[in-house]
Amino acid sequence: MRRMFGGKVTGKLTGKPSFITEQLSVLREGFLELAWPARCVGCDLPGTLLCADCEGSLPLIDVATACPSCGAPYGVVVCTECGAGKAGLV
Repeated sequence: MRRMFGGKVTGKLTGKPSFITEQLSVLREGFLELAWPARCVGCDLPGTLLCADCEGSLPLIDVATACPSCGAPYGVVVCTECGAGKAGLV
């Protein structure tokens, strides 16, 4: 194997990236995307985890009516998500 100008490891005679190099590059990009997502989770806009438009469209949860255990909206008495609430059902 030899290195070309970009520093990539290439096949001996063809000058094309080797199969292993291509697969390692795919794995590396996948890991980086998993570890540090570069897109908005709402609209897939590149650059931030949550863009201003998506953040503005999120519903606000009233703390007075939210479940004290999991934070689900309207779960203050009996939560439909975790079963907890002021009734003490767990």
